[in-house]
Amino acid sequence: MRKIVYAFLLLIISVFAANAQQTSENVLKLLAKKNVITAKEADSLIAVEKKATPAKSLYLLDKVKVFGYAHIGYSYSDTLPQRQSYGVKRIISFIEGKLTDNITFQIQSNLGPTPALVEYWMEYAPKTFLKLKVGQMKLPFSIENAISQSVLENVTNSQAINNLVGGSTDVLGAGNMAGRDCGIQIGGSFLSYQKRNLVDYQLGIFNGNGVNNMDNNRHKDFVGTLMFNPLSYLKVGGSLYAGKANYKNVAELGDAKAVDHLRNRWSLGGEITTKYVYGRAEYVHGTDAHINREGYYALLNGHVCPKIDVIAEYDFYNKNVDVNGKKFTNYQIGMQWNFYKRSRFQLHYVYKDNNAVGVRSENAVLGQLQVGF
Repeated sequence: MRKIVYAFLLLIISVFAANAQQTSENVLKLLAKKNVITAKEADSLIAVEKKATPAKSLYLLDKVKVFGYAHIGYSYSDTLPQRQSYGVKRIISFIEGKLTDNITFQIQSNLGPTPALVEYWMEYAPKTFLKLKVGQMKLPFSIENAISQSVLENVTNSQAINNLVGGSTDVLGAGNMAGRDCGIQIGGSFLSYQKRNLVDYQLGIFNGNGVNNMDNNRHKDFVGTLMFNPLSYLKVGGSLYAGKANYKNVAELGDAKAVDHLRNRWSLGGEITTKYVYGRAEYVHGTDAHINREGYYALLNGHVCPKIDVIAEYDFYNKNVDVNGKKFTNYQIGMQWNFYKRSRFQLHYVYKDNNAVGVRSENAVLGQLQVGF
């Protein structure tokens, strides 16, 4: 009789093991305790069960990870009526998943204070040198634009990025695009040498109308970047943006028509990464209709101890290179304390030299607390 029971249990467990592995193991232990089968027979059945097809557990538990960070900001200015300000700047959540070894996806959301979808894309990467990405994502333009706000050395982006690469003050007038757009992109790395790839590239076609917006003209914008890694600590390269846009801020262009104005950009830059020092510099040139703009910055980050960094930056922006009185220069020095994983405190002093535009210069203090989760 025991052999019949043993054979029957073996059959049932083999069929249902993939769906109820832990439950069946508990049942077998209970049967052994009740002397229906021996402990040796229970162990044998458990071993058979574990060899069965692994359970297809809930997808969210098996394939997806959720994480994020929040920024609480402080600002002081000696030129504004309300000199001090506190508040939540952003609460960013990430949902990342891996469908197969070659297919991944990400959904990035800003939960507040103004809720919005930030990124949503899927990437197919069959080879290191070939990755296909579709969705809303960071534009492959400039070194700084690719850097997440969670690791950016300064509290805000440089003026060139904010004004020329879809930042909060971009002349396009589509709101803060955060350097993102919707489109399709290919990229990858190749020419392996001494445990690194010598060339990184990204090429994409985008709507050109910012985040969470449909295209508003018949033109697509081409964006690409090409970076070289000649030394283990050195990266140099450039980016190109070629497109047409319907500008909302037509007064800035001096044109009553907003439709299909030229929107071109190019940049050159490089970065150095060593154990104790990191440096980055970029030049960005932009053309909006008939107006030429330019900006450049140089940043230095010194790791003075394991959790403390000291940062200094020179930041220049010329709103119109053909007109006098359009130059803005910022001098910034600050520190950041990386007190926990994905968590840090930043404090920066900024002197904004506005003499060239006939406006009073400004002394500002910017603070930011980042909490990762």
